[in-house]
Amino acid sequence: MDSLKLEKKVLSHKNKNSNLKNQHMTISHEFRTPLATALMMLDTMHEDKSLSSLGKELLWLVITQINMLLCLVNDQLDLQMIE
Repeated sequence: MDSLKLEKKVLSHKNKNSNLKNQHMTISHEFRTPLATALMMLDTMHEDKSLSSLGKELLWLVITQINMLLCLVNDQLDLQMIE
């Protein structure tokens, strides 16, 4: 009787852990898509000839920061896949 209860608890914890991993991957993907889209648009703006040098520099800083966020999200997804 006790081993059956223990087995149910183990299965319950495994299911919870699996659900958390799936949720984490979904959230990571939800972050990656808008970041990649924003990055693509900002890269296009950066090539605009009418932008001042200060504007280009500020835009480059934003692009750099978004790239770092995107790398963090990608690293997180890779880590989840390894586990």
